[in-house]
Amino acid sequence: MNNHLLQKLMPTEDYLAIAGQKPVTRAEYEPLIPTYKVAECLFCRADCLARLDTYSLLRWSPIGTPANMWGFTQSIVNRCPHVIMGEFFINLNGLLPTEMDYFDTRSEIPFVNPRLVDDVHWESSYPDMNPYAIMHALPICRIERKLTKRHLVPRYSLFTITYFARHYAPMYDWWMKGFKYQWMQRAGKYDDEWWDLNGWVAQGKLLWLDPSKPKLPVQQYPDSFPYSAIKGYRADQIIYRKGKISDFESGIYDYR
Repeated sequence: MNNHLLQKLMPTEDYLAIAGQKPVTRAEYEPLIPTYKVAECLFCRADCLARLDTYSLLRWSPIGTPANMWGFTQSIVNRCPHVIMGEFFINLNGLLPTEMDYFDTRSEIPFVNPRLVDDVHWESSYPDMNPYAIMHALPICRIERKLTKRHLVPRYSLFTITYFARHYAPMYDWWMKGFKYQWMQRAGKYDDEWWDLNGWVAQGKLLWLDPSKPKLPVQQYPDSFPYSAIKGYRADQIIYRKGKISDFESGIYDYR
């Protein structure tokens, strides 16, 4: 998805020679990784840039050490004071990552955490909190072999959701007290509201970057929302091993 945004800073074999090492050091790995605009702050108008490995899935697994090796929030390189946190979702687009022996990730379909876009909680203490989220999508390449050469071909999708609020400290503290991982992953799996991206757009709580325009401006018109029909697994954990996909709990495959 949005293949025209893909950046390749070096030849395939040069990347694979470093990214395929176990272990790989931050000093070796970080210079390989492109920087992408993933959001824009509506309070200070700063672009939110993140260093993301879109060359392959090699460094996105296991979940605890995703492609940037320190998590999506930590991959943001120019974090303005209104960024609360960021989430990533990798969608395999119905393919098996056969270039890898093992791969795990979280839900393929993005969701919005209601706790991070809730105005009501702040009406008395911070009526100008105005929390919102911005979504973006980038391609991730699959390693494919043709004859004797390996190629990086955009096949998978990386969805990012970045949360903003006018006042960072109270919002972040409230989120952390909300049982960060359990609340965000387990509860959301069973609550359709979390996954109703169109509904969040209609409420004005989910915006997105327009991939059709050079500067990727923020858009919020429901009729033009490009991510309304994402297909894939909702699951706490998705695991690829030995040619099969399984999930940590019984996942829900969404064909919308």
